[in-house]
Amino acid sequence: MTNLEQRTTLAKALPWRLALLSLVLGTASCASNEPRPLRIAANPWPGFEYFYLAQELGFFREEGVDVRLVEQTSLRDSRRVYARGLVDGLLATPTDVAALEIEGGRRAVVRQVFDGSYGGDVIIARDPFRTMQDLRGKRIAIEQGLGNYFLARALQISNLRPEEVEVVDRPYSAAAESLCDGTVDAIHAYPPTLEQLAEMTDGQFHIVFTSKKLPDEILDLLVVDPVVAAERGRDLDRMERAYDRAVDFAGHKPDVAMRIMADREGISPEAFANFLRNDLRMIQPQDRAAYLTAEGPVALAIQRSHEILSKYREVKHAVAGAAAAPLMDAP
Repeated sequence: MTNLEQRTTLAKALPWRLALLSLVLGTASCASNEPRPLRIAANPWPGFEYFYLAQELGFFREEGVDVRLVEQTSLRDSRRVYARGLVDGLLATPTDVAALEIEGGRRAVVRQVFDGSYGGDVIIARDPFRTMQDLRGKRIAIEQGLGNYFLARALQISNLRPEEVEVVDRPYSAAAESLCDGTVDAIHAYPPTLEQLAEMTDGQFHIVFTSKKLPDEILDLLVVDPVVAAERGRDLDRMERAYDRAVDFAGHKPDVAMRIMADREGISPEAFANFLRNDLRMIQPQDRAAYLTAEGPVALAIQRSHEILSKYREVKHAVAGAAAAPLMDAP
C-alpha cells in the first residue's frame, strides 16, 4: 500500500475512532459525575441502629441515596476518622461537636437531631459502691469527650468536687474490662456495654447515676462537613427520610426491627426494646426544628460541653491505670 493509500485509509477511519474515543470519554465523565457515597461514621449505640435498619431494609437505596455507614468502636474514634477526612459526617452528641471545635481542625455543622439519652448513659460502679457519694476518693474511668462531660455533670449534681475523685482516661472499649478486673471503681457506660455488664454481674455492679437527670443534654445528632451540607443537601434529605422510614417500620413491625437491631448490638431483642422504651426519647420530625434553633437544646448543650471540655486538663499519658488527671469544675 502506498503512502497516499495509507493516509486515505487513516482519514476514513479517523471519524469512527474519534467517535469511539468520545463515547469512552463521555462514559468516564458520566461515571465521575455520579455522586460518591455519603460516608457516615457511627459507633455501637441503640439510638444509631435505626440507620443500620434503614440500610438493611434497603430504604437508602429506595430513596435514591448511597450511604456507607463506617463502623467505629466509640464516639472518640468517630471524631478521629472525621477529623482525618475519612468520612463526610458522623453520628455524634453535642459534646463531640464541642470537642471538634476545641481541637480546631476540620469544621463541622449539626445537620439534624434524632433522639436523646434519658437513662441510657450511666455511671456504673463495682460493689460495694452504691451511690455517687461512695465514689469519693475512688477511680473513675472515662473516654475523653462525652465521658468528661457526663462525669462533670454527675459530680456537680451529686454535690461532689472534681478533686474528690480520680479520673482515669480509658478507651471506651477497654473501660468495662478495667471495671471487671478492679483497676477502676466505676466507669461511664452505655448500651450495649451496659447490658453486657448487667448479664455478668449477679449484683457485682451498681448504677449510681443516669442521664435521666440530664434531660436534653445528651442528644443524638447527624454532624457533617459544611461543604457536604451545602452541596449534598438533597442526599442528606433522602438519608433522613430513610431513617424516618426505619423508625416507622420499627413501630409497625417491632419484632422484626428489634431482632435486626439487637443482633447488631449483641444483646437480646427484649433488652433492646426495653432500652428504647425506657432510656431513649425519640424526637419527632415535627419537633426537631425547635431543638435546632440558636437558643434551642442542641445549641445550649454544645455551649455547656464547650465550657466543660475547655476547662478539663486532658489526660495525655493515662495507660494501664498509671496516670490520672483532675476533672475541672462544671459550670
